Amino acid sequence: MFTSAAIWAGIVSITDTYADSSAIVLGAGLLVVVTVSIVGMVAGAARWALRIGIAASASMVALGVVFPLTAWSVVGMALAGAAIAGLGGTAFEGLIRQRPPADGPPARAVLLPLLLLVAPLIWAVSAPDGLGSAPLAAVAISWVGAAWYMRALPGALTLVRFLLPAGLALTAPPSGMPIGLLIGLTAAGAAALAWSVDARIAVHPLAEPGTTVPIPPELAPRDILDAAGIDDRGRRKDGGA
Repeated sequence: MFTSAAIWAGIVSITDTYADSSAIVLGAGLLVVVTVSIVGMVAGAARWALRIGIAASASMVALGVVFPLTAWSVVGMALAGAAIAGLGGTAFEGLIRQRPPADGPPARAVLLPLLLLVAPLIWAVSAPDGLGSAPLAAVAISWVGAAWYMRALPGALTLVRFLLPAGLALTAPPSGMPIGLLIGLTAAGAAALAWSVDARIAVHPLAEPGTTVPIPPELAPRDILDAAGIDDRGRRKDGGA
């Protein structure tokens, strides 16, 4: 799957089907999305990562309709088709969780960064003549916001609830149609997901890690003191401090 993404990134960058700005966003986006999918499957055995991998592979097969048919595009499509067959078959049944883990991120908290990662690819595909400065700024806002939120960095919730939707909304009008509309829909979708309880819990868990508090020796059970070799005043029974 990653090999197919790398081939398509190269094809996108050297052909004239898309202008340079759109080609860079599309090629880089494919590599990022596929990498996230692979890491999610290998490190987290996540079902969402498997689905993203299948969707990304299907999109790389569909690119064969948009770009000229060459030996490299045929190889890229074939590898993507093989990835779909492998991911959709039974080979990964033992590696992917059948149910979400109890301590895993909630569904909306996963959808939020995925939306921010994938949306710029749709903008790029919709702009064969290139992305102007406003949509490129939206791409940067979207990808930085996704990375910031996924790493739960300080201020992540404030960023995705206020700053990111506002930034995308500001770049939508000067982007023109249809890119401006797509950016506006992304801003609305991101805001709706960010204001969900799931999105908050993902960066601010209800149960914070606790701290250890020393127990005074006189309150500790006698059998524990005896096992530790100390008396009820916290001193070792052999006379040591």
